[in-house]
Amino acid sequence: MKFKRLIIVIIVFIVLLGFVSFKNDFISEKIKSFICPQVTVLGEKFGIVTGYRGDIPKIKETRSIALKDGVNFGWIIVTKEADKDLRWREVFVFPEKPKNLTVTGETKISSGGRKAITERSSSLKEGIIYNTWGLERGDPLGKYKIKIYTPQGLIKEFSFEVR
Repeated sequence: MKFKRLIIVIIVFIVLLGFVSFKNDFISEKIKSFICPQVTVLGEKFGIVTGYRGDIPKIKETRSIALKDGVNFGWIIVTKEADKDLRWREVFVFPEKPKNLTVTGETKISSGGRKAITERSSSLKEGIIYNTWGLERGDPLGKYKIKIYTPQGLIKEFSFEVR
């Protein structure tokens, strides 16, 4: 008799635990979507920087970049959201560890040296986020990737080759 009661108590506990867990996940998702609204990407560009309009880069689209000192490249993502602050993270993956890599305070290098991770909070002007990089002697040739994340997850991945 005591054994049956114990089994019933365990079953009730498991059912309640599952309900509480489901309820917490549901509430957690609602809070997450309120705090970090989904970003709607309207357009994007990746390529060589040809100039600037204010502080926003003008980009000539390409997925193949010649290795020359002083060549700047980057990406722009246009979102539906405007006049808001947006936290984003860029993960820049190199084909191999660069010989010389200069980064700013908001960019960190992975322990293996093959990734540069930049985290920023941007005030969306016209719904735009962007970042640029420069090439210099010693940068590796090959295939690169840049992944852009918001708190909701991956919003864009750019693949390109430095030749």
